[in-house]
Amino acid sequence: MRVTGASQATKARSNKPARRSSGAGGAFEVARGRGQRRASSLRGPVALANADTIMAVQMVDDADQRKRKTVDRGNEMLDLLDDLKVGLLAGHLAEHKLEKLKRAVTQKHLISGDRHLEDLMKQIDLRARVELAKLAKISG
Repeated sequence: MRVTGASQATKARSNKPARRSSGAGGAFEVARGRGQRRASSLRGPVALANADTIMAVQMVDDADQRKRKTVDRGNEMLDLLDDLKVGLLAGHLAEHKLEKLKRAVTQKHLISGDRHLEDLMKQIDLRARVELAKLAKISG
């Protein structure tokens, strides 16, 4: 159904004066005067946040970023360990992957703030160090 304008019923109602009833069921009425003065006294843009709030938002952002980087680092190390396993089973190790795993183990760890994630990273790191030690013993 297409509506093109005010209906006859609406036009008829708008010509009548507003009905006011007394009591609890009275009509809603907007107070004029005071509200208009408030609206006209508004000023330009107001600073929404102080320095503490901005710092808190940045800290949350940094924590999320540290978690993301920690997860990425863990995934990279797991991929390198898988490549090492495949290389050992195939009979040849990719030297550049081995060097990459050594660098990943010696990198400084970011503190993610998530205890479970930190425990997982310690386990991955330990596994990488064990594999590197086994290879060093075999080759040396």
